[in-house]
Amino acid sequence: MESMLIGIAGRVVERIVVVVFGGLAVYWGYRLFLSLPAQQGGDGKLQLPGIRLVLAKAAPGTFFVAFGVVLLATSFLSPVRFEGPSGEYTGMVETSSPSGDLTQRRARAELAIQTLNCMQRSFDNGRGGLTKEDVEVAATDAKLALLRSVWDGGAWGDYGAFERWARQRAGSVPKPVQRLYEGSSPACRGR
Repeated sequence: MESMLIGIAGRVVERIVVVVFGGLAVYWGYRLFLSLPAQQGGDGKLQLPGIRLVLAKAAPGTFFVAFGVVLLATSFLSPVRFEGPSGEYTGMVETSSPSGDLTQRRARAELAIQTLNCMQRSFDNGRGGLTKEDVEVAATDAKLALLRSVWDGGAWGDYGAFERWARQRAGSVPKPVQRLYEGSSPACRGR
């Protein structure tokens, strides 16, 4: 965990340095643009494969400003990406994780689904102004969202077919995922 925090802190410092230098390039370019007298021949040319850019009568400060703006735009438009032992993150979103973490996430999803099923079964109609149908729709949506985050297409099949089964009870689904979806917490067995 400590190496992950060091890595994140390093990326934060890197971003701050890039923004400071980009901002300084814009500021110094603007100051240079203002301090030089009007010139007659300040042409600038940039040639890249397939692109040719020509700035006629451009002051030297214009190039500093353009460089600073490109630096700032690149910094703001590209998210921070971090790869550590607990997974890969882009921005603050996990993009991949080791298989051991998937097992842990599935176990947490199963526990949450069991708790939702227990709450759904013990719901007293009319409590809190909600109808039984409202609770069933909310529980179904929550259980589907939890299962989608840990879905195993190889063992459980097509997620769309499972979602249709869960909402309309049409068709059939593999028994393991059906047991997972309908499972209840051991503390809720009497209900």
